[in-house]
Amino acid sequence: MEKFGRIYDLRITTKGGDNITVQLPFAIDIDITKSALPTANCLQIKIYNLPRNIRDRLRFDISAISDRQELALKAGYQSLHKNLNDLPMIFMGSIKYAFSERVGTDWVTTIECYDGGFAIANSEINDSFKAGENYRYSMDKVFSKLEGIRKGRISKKLIPEGDKVLRDQSVKSKVFDLLNQNLGTKWFIDNEIVNALDDDEALDGIFKYVNVDTGLIGTPVRSETLIDFSMIFEPRLLLGQLINLKSITDPAFNGTYKLISIKHRGTISNAKAGQLITTCRVFKGTGKLEVVK
Repeated sequence: MEKFGRIYDLRITTKGGDNITVQLPFAIDIDITKSALPTANCLQIKIYNLPRNIRDRLRFDISAISDRQELALKAGYQSLHKNLNDLPMIFMGSIKYAFSERVGTDWVTTIECYDGGFAIANSEINDSFKAGENYRYSMDKVFSKLEGIRKGRISKKLIPEGDKVLRDQSVKSKVFDLLNQNLGTKWFIDNEIVNALDDDEALDGIFKYVNVDTGLIGTPVRSETLIDFSMIFEPRLLLGQLINLKSITDPAFNGTYKLISIKHRGTISNAKAGQLITTCRVFKGTGKLEVVK
């Protein structure tokens, strides 16, 4: 296992178009929760002892829901990544609020951010679908209305290519509500990319093997069709991807699963001691998982 020297690259674009970059030696604490469900993934990050002029530029009011202030956080290891540009993206989204306060001898800047939150709250569609129109094309129009969100992998099982719209209809709705009506809970947003996968479908990630050599900690815990496990911080994981799990302490859990939840929690700092742990939840399903390309 070659996981040494945690590093990060934080980029923030303010509503005025101001671009701010934060990196080491500024220490950060992160708490990220992601789920392969139609909810906004969330991040809380605490940054220590930024200069006052940066703290002032980052301030953002929770009441400004119609304004957009963007955050992108990459993280990884010096031992695995040649430079900051190579780091995996672990969170991208819109800032809900940002403020700074004095805590003991430190100035702490707290930022809360939601991935897909702005699109879920503000995106609407007002359009017409024609009888005989390809249903997949109609749904593409719906996806395109998610403000600031790119389309990723869309299941052909959930939205078959040959299906047609049965009758003329006018649609005026929140995009979030319309997607829930058509796809139920089988769509999600991750790093401002929307995907739609059936239960037996998954994505093909670049990090596929979870075992003691890649950072698995302790013994996985099973709850019906779900399995939870923790590992040393792994930024390359992708929501919805295939995972090959191998546990030495309990081989009964060994197998291929779909990753449906990721939590990153801990510290990245040159001087401040602290762990950074990734906790995952995977789903077994009832049959062989298919990769959606």
